[in-house]
Amino acid sequence: MRLFVALVPPPDLALALESGAREGLAALGGADLRLLPARDLHMTLVFLGELDEARVEPFRRALAEELRGMVAPDLRLSGAGGFPDQEDPFVLWAGVEEDDRGERLATLAGRAQQAARSFGWRPSAEERGRAFRPHVTLARRRPGARPFAWPAGLARALPARRWLPIDVALVCSRPDRPEQRYTTLAHVPLVVTPG
Repeated sequence: MRLFVALVPPPDLALALESGAREGLAALGGADLRLLPARDLHMTLVFLGELDEARVEPFRRALAEELRGMVAPDLRLSGAGGFPDQEDPFVLWAGVEEDDRGERLATLAGRAQQAARSFGWRPSAEERGRAFRPHVTLARRRPGARPFAWPAGLARALPARRWLPIDVALVCSRPDRPEQRYTTLAHVPLVVTPG
């Protein structure tokens, strides 16, 4: 099973992101891009890759133990960008920042990665060379598609909203099933403080 650990925006925010991405990318015609539907939007904390089905429940328990008592980060959407860069993007994303300039999000990602390490995960050479950049992927350029000019209106079309995640999701990725690419297998709760 191909698994990853993620924060999933609430449905109303995911729909607003999908709508904003559609609007912001309309000038490109959309032919060379695959926009992600609201149900697939998420912010990956760690991509485990393949994990034997028998190890999924032990990993869920290890993740829950690693995240026990973690306070939810107060997040906000902030701008847009592209990977590998804005000059020739293959992935277009909405940026995510911690609203109180804290370190909860980085700590949360680090702890999720620690749980993954105990199950054999190792960051790729590319991942080791770059800092964690919180984002929600909105669209991907189709394989073989020609480069396009950066969509200047994308950031303006995206919602400027806060997001307080209540849990972390363990998700199974099935690229062979575009009608339901991602299935959430488990939720690990976070501590939500009033504020």
